[in-house]
Amino acid sequence: MAPSIRPGPQTALVFGPPGSLLDAVVGELEAGGALVDSWDGTESRSPEELQERADGGEWDLLVRLEADPISCLSHLVDSGRAASMSAGLAMLRESRRRQHGLRIRSRVVLDASRLNAELLRARVRGLWAAGLGQGLGPIVVLESFAYPKGVPLDLDWCVDARSLRNPYWEERLRPLSGLDPSVLGFVMGQPVAGLLVAGVERLVLEQRPAWIAQGRQVVRLGIGCTGGFHRSVAVVAELGTRLSEHGLRVVRWHREIPD
Repeated sequence: MAPSIRPGPQTALVFGPPGSLLDAVVGELEAGGALVDSWDGTESRSPEELQERADGGEWDLLVRLEADPISCLSHLVDSGRAASMSAGLAMLRESRRRQHGLRIRSRVVLDASRLNAELLRARVRGLWAAGLGQGLGPIVVLESFAYPKGVPLDLDWCVDARSLRNPYWEERLRPLSGLDPSVLGFVMGQPVAGLLVAGVERLVLEQRPAWIAQGRQVVRLGIGCTGGFHRSVAVVAELGTRLSEHGLRVVRWHREIPD
């Protein structure tokens, strides 16, 4: 059964590595009216106690932030929190070790490794607007991305759209993104694209009852291609439309096309 939601403001625990953008996530959730606690794994708090509180349902949301360790390390050294690179590395390792129990309990994961604070805040706002933490069932997040730039760290599923003919090789379509109707038509006009989208649509609908029973709050599905600009964007657009027609709450993100 889906978790019951207590009356009053939603509560959240936000955690992730030191030197990451935890403050950005906390600020957006608080702006939405949530009561938020945060932990970067360095303060003297008992990991076991936090795990017990999470298991006891103290927080409506358990949000895990993933971040680029090199960026975190640079921030720790530049800000003076770590006296050296080696000290910063030790801090990051210890934080991850202490947060392990919470990591496996988290139901919302945000990958900030390729986002600045503004873009991360926009993603949190989008999830909040879609009803995050309100007991309405899982939000399906569809994200397009480019494989050469790395697979997002917070995916549940990943689908490869590189088997589709690439609009990049059509001169008139090259400067347009997959959000343009002409590119969308080119991509979805391919029979294999219809099979791909229909197959993913069927799998999502079949899995939905299990997600609700598990109390899933966010399900992340990535669609990748070579540039993250044409094929994956078009597939996300088409799949998002179809899933929305089934009554699912869908959020679309395009990593290589910043909002």
